[in-house]
Amino acid sequence: MIDLEKLQNSFKKIFKRNNFPRIYFSPGRINIIGEHIDYNGGYVLPAAVNLGTYAGGSRNNENIIRLFSLNYEKSGVIKSPIKNISYKEEQNWANYPLGVIKTFQNKGFELDQGIDIIFYGDIPHSSGLSSSASIELATAEALKDIFEFRIDKIETAKICRESENNFNRVNCGIMDQFACSMGEKNKIILLKSDTLKYTLVPFNSKNHSFIVTNSNVSRKLSDSKYNERVAECNKALKDLNKKIKAKNLCSITPEIFADNRNLIENEAHKKRAEHAVMENHRSKLAGSALANGDLKIFGNLMYQSHKSLKDKYEVSISQLDTLVNLARKQGALGSKMTGAGFGGCTVSLVENKNIPNFIENIKKEYQKKFKIEPSIYPIKISKGTHRIK
Repeated sequence: MIDLEKLQNSFKKIFKRNNFPRIYFSPGRINIIGEHIDYNGGYVLPAAVNLGTYAGGSRNNENIIRLFSLNYEKSGVIKSPIKNISYKEEQNWANYPLGVIKTFQNKGFELDQGIDIIFYGDIPHSSGLSSSASIELATAEALKDIFEFRIDKIETAKICRESENNFNRVNCGIMDQFACSMGEKNKIILLKSDTLKYTLVPFNSKNHSFIVTNSNVSRKLSDSKYNERVAECNKALKDLNKKIKAKNLCSITPEIFADNRNLIENEAHKKRAEHAVMENHRSKLAGSALANGDLKIFGNLMYQSHKSLKDKYEVSISQLDTLVNLARKQGALGSKMTGAGFGGCTVSLVENKNIPNFIENIKKEYQKKFKIEPSIYPIKISKGTHRIK
């Protein structure tokens, strides 16, 4: 967490302003189960967390957008005219907020003045905790508040997803943006990703916490491989629809899939489809287990999810597999990779009294094997995007 006074003073210094900005916070998210199925129409169980993106914003008297990140100070102030915003490689991180502004404009929300925004994020870079959705929602919240755009939280999430799909060319589903926007304290979201119907499931265990462990392996392949997996699922669905006419992979039951899996011609595509169908089934079981307070069943489903992500979807790596195996060895009720994969983090459900030993032993064993120290965060499930000052 950043000192808000420091953020405000940095805003005044960087943009040479006399006024303090309004301050917003948008969380990152963990996905506890339901990985890689939001773009297949399935059930997912994400939650907003207490790591995220802070944004300080204010109108300026120029027809220009000026963006600055305290995480990328060497990049300096990124500038763009209000009109004709375009994606440019050299804009790097700023393409995410610029894409949101452009998408708002495409929807008819016009900026009558320029805007200055300063950002600071405490989500570890390329960790799989959705820093991209977090900065998108922080930008959207600033635009809505400063320019008085009337739009609800779900529509805001849709706009941010559209921005990432079309402006940043990442074929993500709605889960990340939805979780960052709609999260609530101590509530896990059971979301049907194709209809956006959702239930908030309380997580009130006084004896257990979710622990995020960062492998500190950057997810360098995640965007390209993510788009590749989306295409593979679409091809699998096309093969299946020669006979069964399903809306998406997650509308297919495990029984129907078992009877028709041989319609899928490519073996890799067959494995991707199997993961999507079974992960959706696991998500529904996990939602019921969580609602009933059965954390043992819930945790076991997390382990099953990781095995499928490793063997069927092939998005895990040795470091993530090791962290999951070490978590099991340390007595975690459940553990799995979270996010797109190919690096990033695991999420584990750990008994509170075991957390100190869990952290100490995971760090020691992981560092011994990979010569890298993992970063470990006991996280809190928190409120979605909001103005804080």
